[in-house]
Amino acid sequence: MSEWNEPVQDEPKSKSEIRLEKLIKANQLVKDLWLSIHELKLALAGSDFIYAAQLWRELTDEEREVLNIAPTKGGIFTIEENKLMASDEFRDAVRQYFEENK
Repeated sequence: MSEWNEPVQDEPKSKSEIRLEKLIKANQLVKDLWLSIHELKLALAGSDFIYAAQLWRELTDEEREVLNIAPTKGGIFTIEENKLMASDEFRDAVRQYFEENK
């Protein structure tokens, strides 16, 4: 088989290309979920962890994973919002919401 008939192999993607694709996917998701994300940001700002937990749990696992990009890498949530979502109060609210809505 000549080199012209061989299937073309895609070159492996660089780390930069992978990060860019992840960011593009996250930005599209932000666009699609903007109302929920905005409400979540407002709930976090007001320390309404029960409502924030409800909004967070309404997202799919995949959506939460895609949105989990550091703010320094272009993520939608600020460092402070990430700290709040990692707090015991927020995690307790998520567990409570999950238990109540099994």
